[in-house]
Amino acid sequence: MAQFLRAFLATFFLALPLLGQPSDIDTRLFRVINNGQNPDRVGFFEYLDHSSLPSFGAIPLGFIVVGAAAENRSAVNAGIMSAAGQAMAFGVTFAIKEVVARRRPFEALQDVKVKHEWSALGNSFPSGHSSQAFAIATVISLTYRDAAVTIPFFLWAGAIGYGRVYLGVHYPGDVLGGMVIGIAGGFAAWGLRKHFARFSDNLVPPDAALRTGFSNIQIVGLRIPL
Repeated sequence: MAQFLRAFLATFFLALPLLGQPSDIDTRLFRVINNGQNPDRVGFFEYLDHSSLPSFGAIPLGFIVVGAAAENRSAVNAGIMSAAGQAMAFGVTFAIKEVVARRRPFEALQDVKVKHEWSALGNSFPSGHSSQAFAIATVISLTYRDAAVTIPFFLWAGAIGYGRVYLGVHYPGDVLGGMVIGIAGGFAAWGLRKHFARFSDNLVPPDAALRTGFSNIQIVGLRIPL
């Protein structure tokens, strides 16, 4: 499975310049999603998009703070790795944006229903919001390996990506590119987890579970093992 994933990611990154070019399928799918937007109403995707950038910082910080307070090294590690995964995904996303230089749909197409143009910085491909969200979802899912964690986080990341198309600032292909980059960033951070554990040692001593007698903590109804 790991070899298949590496081969898939390698093939995808080699094909990125081609995937970032406009296509009829990408444009048609964009129209289907974007035409569902009601310009006169503020709905779920508008609120989600407003909260996405703050959440990219709040989620890693929240895991670190709560984990340190509860002496839960898994939570601290998850926070550190999700921040690192985002950083790696952001670097790759920014570089590809500059190379591919795809125009935003509201710049290239007529009659686009666009909202939140203020958040559409730089070129269109790949989606930075998607890469950040999927980096977080991947790290948290690899850390806890529980459907009760994995499903909500990936639904959240997918909704952010869908919302970017709905709001008229990205093509579906941009979101797909950001998704793969984010997942790759999450796996890269997970692969370096032993190195990041050194940072968590400064916040939670390795023998904290033995000293406190706790085997797990509960965060919003979810029991998280040490």
